[in-house]
Amino acid sequence: MSNTVGTRITHTGRQRLALSLSSLMGICIAAVIVYAWMPSSVWSMPLQSSDAPAHYYFIEKLSEQGLGAAMHLWPHGGFYPPLFHMLASSIAAVASLFGAHISVYAAFSTAWLISSGMLFPLGMLLLASYFLHDLDLPIVARAALAIIVPVLSVSSACHPYTLLDAGPLIAYGFATSLLPYLMYASLRLIDAIMANPFNIKSLVIQLCVTAATGLVLMLAHPRIAFTYALLILPFIVLRLPWKFIISAFAVIVCGGGAFAAFMLITFKSERYLHPETWFHSHQPSKTLGQALLFVFQDGLEGWVGIVCCALLLICAAASVALTKQSARRNAIALIIALLLVALVYVLTVTFVGALPNIISAPWYRDENRIMTMIPLAIVPLLTYGIGTLLAGASQTLREAASSADHWAQSARARIIIGLAALCIALVAVTISAQYVNPARETVAAHVLEKTTIAESNGSEIRQLTQEKLTVLKSAVTRTGTDATIISDPMNGSMYATSLYDATMLYPIMNPQSSGQGHIFADVEQAFASGDSQRLLTTVCPINPKEPEYFLAMGGQADSLQSFPYKAQYDTFHDAATINGYVSNGTLTKVKDYSSVGADTKDWALYQFNCGD
Repeated sequence: MSNTVGTRITHTGRQRLALSLSSLMGICIAAVIVYAWMPSSVWSMPLQSSDAPAHYYFIEKLSEQGLGAAMHLWPHGGFYPPLFHMLASSIAAVASLFGAHISVYAAFSTAWLISSGMLFPLGMLLLASYFLHDLDLPIVARAALAIIVPVLSVSSACHPYTLLDAGPLIAYGFATSLLPYLMYASLRLIDAIMANPFNIKSLVIQLCVTAATGLVLMLAHPRIAFTYALLILPFIVLRLPWKFIISAFAVIVCGGGAFAAFMLITFKSERYLHPETWFHSHQPSKTLGQALLFVFQDGLEGWVGIVCCALLLICAAASVALTKQSARRNAIALIIALLLVALVYVLTVTFVGALPNIISAPWYRDENRIMTMIPLAIVPLLTYGIGTLLAGASQTLREAASSADHWAQSARARIIIGLAALCIALVAVTISAQYVNPARETVAAHVLEKTTIAESNGSEIRQLTQEKLTVLKSAVTRTGTDATIISDPMNGSMYATSLYDATMLYPIMNPQSSGQGHIFADVEQAFASGDSQRLLTTVCPINPKEPEYFLAMGGQADSLQSFPYKAQYDTFHDAATINGYVSNGTLTKVKDYSSVGADTKDWALYQFNCGD
């Protein structure tokens, strides 16, 4: 008897070890895939994109001021979700303990790799394990899925790749990568409620875990709450008693009300009661058919996408047809969650009007944010469907093996052939997506372009060029890193903060003038006034211990022209205004950069005559 028990324990231990090693292998492969996708330039050069300088600034601010700055990262002292930047600054701090100095770009990219290539596939594997837990699967099947799920999670360009190119929307992408953990904790909480709602200890433990995970996600990006609500809602409706459903809806309504109040207070507009006028510049990007295919193919293209779509339909049908009543609710909830994601995506990219605006407003009607939900909905459903088919087939094969009936043996052969075809298709999609993935390659090309410093070609104004690097480095060498430099941030000067540790008055594209940020609007208005006394009275007290400088470095970059408040900086590249201040002695030219390149006419560094 004891030998049998001991053998069983040893066998279970071996199975757990095999499953753990398979999981580790899957996550490592996923991390390698994400790392290999990343252009080498992201480790040493800045992303020339609208939001990138802000992320670099936030990371440096945390590195210089410590975690005390986490709740007021904006230059005007406002809150911005700090978790990604805390991770990046911690990476830099740990490196320094070993005597290594890494740039803010390396810290940024390392944090992105950890979140996208490790935490996200691990979270997806954890979420998938929830749905596979009660299935009677052979250990070989579990081990294979433990390898496939992490790899499949990072196969689609929808996430984690697109957000590095769009914006980059790093904080939102970080929250999306952490969302599977909150989904898993919430599903466990639902289990605890359904098992015994009067088991207070179990409920409190699960509630605390869920609340703590939710708090982490709020620090990553609060807006992820809308994605979470969309994905968890079907499980709440299908699995919880009506009292809990009402409570959950009350929480959602309160959250929606708080969001509406925040918008009304923060963003004044006369269009709130006219939703058809929201996002008035939005244009459809796909037809209805294209949008639906994009969702159900997980953003994959060609035959890989077609096979993925076919697998998804088979898995959806199998997960409903072959599961018991209690488990069937999970399958139906997964399908409904996918349909809700498809609805939001289709309305966003295909239709215009009041209803699409209202439904997609929580995501700013931004296709890039919404498409991140697609892998979160598809991978668990694929995994559950495959697991259900394998479990059902395994049981049927065991029954057929013990039967001498000719029909049973024939059915066994058909099942083996069907399973083999299904598994081959799944493996083919997973592997081929790493080699035949045009969407992901396109995103990589965009990221490479945005981290490449090119010579100015005269046909467009780029955020950074070789000439601008030369000028920025020269300017900081002249001013030092403590003196304040004022310039139009949209001409690329804002990168001087992360490149050369300069103290730019405008270190990001939009430092905002609310809260403690009145100095930003004051300087803009004083500079535009033409009043020398007003300008010096405004600028000189910025840093009484150091001189203040003005850098003229051309007009605004073409890639930033969609920024709605760009006109506020026009005065900083207005030649007549600058020459007026030079002629009356308000500004003194200390370095001329007109000869640096063919497009550097009138570029110069000036010092404000503050009596320094």
